[in-house]
Amino acid sequence: MAASEKADSEKQPESGADQVIYTVGHSNHTMEHLISILKTHHIEVLIDIRTKPYSSYVSHFNRPNLEKAIINEGIRYIFMGDELGGYPKDTDCYVQDGSGKRTPDYKAMRGKDWFREGLDAVIAISKDKRVVLMCSEEDPNKCHRHHLLSKSLAERGIKVIHIRGDGRLEEACFCTSHSEVQSVDGEEENLFGRDRNEQGNQSECGDDHSENIEKSSEDEKCEQLALFPLGDGYR
Repeated sequence: MAASEKADSEKQPESGADQVIYTVGHSNHTMEHLISILKTHHIEVLIDIRTKPYSSYVSHFNRPNLEKAIINEGIRYIFMGDELGGYPKDTDCYVQDGSGKRTPDYKAMRGKDWFREGLDAVIAISKDKRVVLMCSEEDPNKCHRHHLLSKSLAERGIKVIHIRGDGRLEEACFCTSHSEVQSVDGEEENLFGRDRNEQGNQSECGDDHSENIEKSSEDEKCEQLALFPLGDGYR
């Protein structure tokens, strides 16, 4: 994160229910489609939370291409994949099964200083700007931006709204029985050698907060974000 972004993060906001952060997944959309969605919802800052900001399947969303296109449209680009990506370098943030497969441990990640500092920076920037967190997966229920970041933001009193591929808005909610350990992020292609896009597993990937927003639908019963207590890392 550049010095200018770090300066923004030093202005710590008072988190509250009136503060909103958006998320989006670029999926296999065109650049024009993504930009259209961002403009529809008046996004001012795009924060790239992909661990590895490139894809062999949708190369137009590789970091240099995306950054240039976003800036040309008057939207600020910030890369925070090191702090908020779904597959961190820290080996403490994984669990391993009997076959040797490593799976990200979101509970462990939320306890790390680098993660909390990244989250602080996002909250600070979003106090004065309309911010979207962008990953690759269209469906937030299959992405760490919902299961890790949205939950962590909600614990700080931030409302999270997912922008779907067709431009619809869904307010984030969670299932209380959902595991802390996830293997759902489209970024898996970058670190473990599997391109989920190429295998066909990835979904196609004046506004104000008073407009109609659909709740995220899941098979299990969802409860409101306020029901999740603060973890030890936030006390």
